[in-house]
Amino acid sequence: MYKEIKHSHQSSGRWSPFERLDNSDLPVEIVEPPTREAIPPDLVNSYNSPPESNQYQPERRFDVALRHIADKYEIREQFSQKLPLLEHYKIIIVCDDSGSMKTPVDRTNKTRWDELREIVKIILEIGVIFDSNGVDIHFLNRPPILRVTDPTVIDEQFSIPPRGYTPLVPVLTRIFSSPEAQRG
Repeated sequence: MYKEIKHSHQSSGRWSPFERLDNSDLPVEIVEPPTREAIPPDLVNSYNSPPESNQYQPERRFDVALRHIADKYEIREQFSQKLPLLEHYKIIIVCDDSGSMKTPVDRTNKTRWDELREIVKIILEIGVIFDSNGVDIHFLNRPPILRVTDPTVIDEQFSIPPRGYTPLVPVLTRIFSSPEAQRG
């Protein structure tokens, strides 16, 4: 009644209940494809168009974490969809810790320094999704802190008030001259 199926990768001699020796008892039907008129209008485009490229792709390990962060901080979807590009980069943050960061922000009790602290913590939260070694944070008037993964380190660094000038060029020169910047 059943015939043995042998494949190059399967030589166990198992029998398949799905393959018959004789198909004579099965009805013979000719099935024509539906005409364009028979397809509901809302399905016509999807019927004739190729599937979306990401429709059947498995979810990457960081997609769920990014969605959580985007929801938590109300990051627009158009922007959050671009965040996976960070996977290919070393994330380095440059923070202005000059005296001007003591300036209050638009009729609030917060200063620019307070706002920067919150932004750096969000960037850190996103950065460690892609790089478990952490994010490098450089300041203009103090030494950098490297491979930061813990947001409490940010709070510790930002507990020291900002002071000094804005020597941006020397800091950027140091970053761009680093061995990590030369790799790519």
